[in-house]
Amino acid sequence: MLAKTEQQYKDHAQKFGAWCKTRYRCKTVEECKPHIQDYADFLAASGKTASTIHTYLASVCRVFGVPLD
Repeated sequence: MLAKTEQQYKDHAQKFGAWCKTRYRCKTVEECKPHIQDYADFLAASGKTASTIHTYLASVCRVFGVPLD
């Protein structure tokens, strides 16, 4: 994986974790897993494009071993 891509994955995963912590008061990574779809819905409601949502969720899905589809 390219260094830029790796950094981007880390940034997006951290943003998801912060969002879960704020919205659902999650304290562990595993507590965040059930909220992946909620995050996707939040991004869509925020006006993000499908391409941007895909980029944001790629790292999250990779961390949890969840298929991106």
